Amino acid sequence: MGLYNLGYTCYMNAALHCLSHTIGLSEYFFHKKYELEINEQNPLGYQGKLVNAYAKLLEHLWVKDKPVYMPSQILRLI
Repeated sequence: MGLYNLGYTCYMNAALHCLSHTIGLSEYFFHKKYELEINEQNPLGYQGKLVNAYAKLLEHLWVKDKPVYMPSQILRLI
């Protein structure tokens, strides 16, 4: 599985791949433990949008069988 390069996202994609291979972090997301810690009320935060986008990315990288995933939602949030 790979990430589609949106023109200038090769470094972001490399960082996302590294994070997705971090076993403890990925297990935290696969078991949906992060959902209990999202603070949607924080006016300085992303109301859980970024963490949910990362969870979706992990699902596409490790569970879905499509060859390429476009990380445009994470790019917009960052």
